[in-house]
Amino acid sequence: MLKIDCPKCRFSMTSPALIEAEEMLCTVCGETFPVKDIYIVAWPYTIYREVALKGVDKYMRLLKDTKAEVKEMEILGKDSMPYRESAKSLNQFIEMLTELLDGCSGNLRVPGGATTVEFYIEKTPLTGSIRNISSTGICIAIPKKFPQIGPGRIIKLCLKDRVLSEPLSLKAWVVWSTVKGVTGLKFVGLENATRKALSKFIEVKCSMQEQIDDTEED
Repeated sequence: MLKIDCPKCRFSMTSPALIEAEEMLCTVCGETFPVKDIYIVAWPYTIYREVALKGVDKYMRLLKDTKAEVKEMEILGKDSMPYRESAKSLNQFIEMLTELLDGCSGNLRVPGGATTVEFYIEKTPLTGSIRNISSTGICIAIPKKFPQIGPGRIIKLCLKDRVLSEPLSLKAWVVWSTVKGVTGLKFVGLENATRKALSKFIEVKCSMQEQIDDTEED
């Protein structure tokens, strides 16, 4: 989980949306401050994100090696209590390391929810649903009756959602697609105003998803 402290009252706030936000509003003292000095909380450890980013390659290799080691331990643990108990402890370490690497992710990807996307393919207007979206790309599902979109094509998208004051226009390059209509695209040529609007949209969608998750847990 990503965490940040209010510079005025030192109240700590956690949210995966910190990676997209440019400023935060402290819910305790009301101070608005720029987002910087984010740190990652991977129980029981805390590490500043900018420091963790320098060791990502090492952490990924460690995670891969540890997972392989645990698999061997679990096999041996069928007949050995020491191996079985050791595997349990290492699985906890794997969870912590995975959380640390999640905090190092370059961008936040959130579910599209009720957001719709409109676009044209060969002058044919289409409306699809959003599987997920980040500040760098989007995964959409197009109507099954329409042919698969080939990689390499650049198309214009129009996002519509009740949290948007007006539709958000974006240009994206098709990176991959499936015969079932699921398509992954990367945004291209985003102007600064559009980029800010997209980041704000993702931040709001993330907050809405957190509220849903909290309700389900209750």
